[in-house]
Amino acid sequence: MGKSEFLSDRIDSLKPVFANLKKIIDNYIEIEGEPPYWLNETASVSMIVAAASRAGFIAMSDYRGDKASTQRGRCDLYIRTDRKKFEIEAKAVYVRPGARKAIESALLRAGCDAVRVEKAGGYDRAAMVFAVLSLPVQQSKEWENRSEDMKSFKALCGSQGADVCWIWHADSSEAYNRCKDNRSGRFYPAMAILVKRLK
Repeated sequence: MGKSEFLSDRIDSLKPVFANLKKIIDNYIEIEGEPPYWLNETASVSMIVAAASRAGFIAMSDYRGDKASTQRGRCDLYIRTDRKKFEIEAKAVYVRPGARKAIESALLRAGCDAVRVEKAGGYDRAAMVFAVLSLPVQQSKEWENRSEDMKSFKALCGSQGADVCWIWHADSSEAYNRCKDNRSGRFYPAMAILVKRLK
């Protein structure tokens, strides 16, 4: 249904999550006829929770947590692997080829939110961005012949300095057809997940 690859993978403990994520996206598209990542941030975070659980990790989303200045707030994602504990703030953004500032801004906003999460002992805080490639639906007919657009999207995502940059993209006519949203007139053939660990 799709292909996936790492453009950077400097957080070893999260690799099993991404190994399971491709199967979850492919299965969802096959059963539901549309990609799960085009819906919203919450749906995208739930894919990570499912993938982490399949990897045997503990994960939950949208839970109450303490923020800086004694404010109560919510944290988007918690993952506990065999060796690490992560508290992650996430953002979803729809991008066109070359839209560098949209991804930069989303990473910055997620990082600012993550910094406000009160750091518990032994936890790593991180920013996560779901960057969904969004094109006019008319381009879906030409997509198989538009390898330059995919190269441009990979270069854009890979240049953000993230510790993890993982990409899934449709790789067959059937998958392309299922990545079209005729209601909005958009085509979503690829998605990148960027993770930046905070100091």
